[in-house]
Amino acid sequence: THTHTNPRARTHTRTHTYTRLPCRRAVAAFSTMSDFGVSATFLREFVANPAFAQEWQWCMRQSTNNVKEFIVMPQTQSKLCSMVQWVQDERADHEQLIGKATVFVSHAWSYDFMDVVDVLLEYADRNKDKQVFFWFDVFCVNQHSVDAKIHTFEWFRTTFKQNIIDIGEVLLVLTPWHDPVPLKRSWCLWEMHSALQAKDRVKLSIALPPDQRASFLAGVTENYDAITNALVRIDAAKSEAREQSDQDAIHAAVRDGVGFDALNVEI
Repeated sequence: THTHTNPRARTHTRTHTYTRLPCRRAVAAFSTMSDFGVSATFLREFVANPAFAQEWQWCMRQSTNNVKEFIVMPQTQSKLCSMVQWVQDERADHEQLIGKATVFVSHAWSYDFMDVVDVLLEYADRNKDKQVFFWFDVFCVNQHSVDAKIHTFEWFRTTFKQNIIDIGEVLLVLTPWHDPVPLKRSWCLWEMHSALQAKDRVKLSIALPPDQRASFLAGVTENYDAITNALVRIDAAKSEAREQSDQDAIHAAVRDGVGFDALNVEI
């Protein structure tokens, strides 16, 4: 049970009750990673959906984690599945919304959700000549089963890397540009490493949210060393993850593979 008071309407409190169920089907689906992603059409519809009470629109201007907790999980509660699976089951027009993933989205859960969406929509607009489906974990992972603790050292070294290769492109959403959150997150560093290790088969793209681009240009004009200063602070050994088990497994995979010092240089 989770009780949340909307800070923009402090007299209004809603309680959502849902069960996180680490069932075998859910664990199997997450351990192999879904092949499917969401389209720009899905994203535009999601953020404009009138089914979400107006009071929850504030949520989309806060963290992606809030969107998971207060929108995605309640909507998929009846099936205990991912949003991608829910759309495939419930929508006759799902082929316009869901398809084989072509871009893996690397982001931090603390990000403003709409910053990520803005980057993805701009990417889709620049690539109208091809079908684009984003592997965006808030929608593609069964959020009801994330407590199953299935990420092992071997999984990060093999299955995860192979899925990055199968998708073929990693789009890293970087913000704030002067102190990027992804450079402190174990997952994001491993995602970048997985792409760079397979650079002949995987494209790594970096994108700043619109408001960060203006700040970036102003910053580098005044002090070009600001970029270097941000990058030299990378210390993969101090990177963190929301789940301690994920952090431990990623760190173990780094130590057994390239090593922390080499990873810092690589990134």
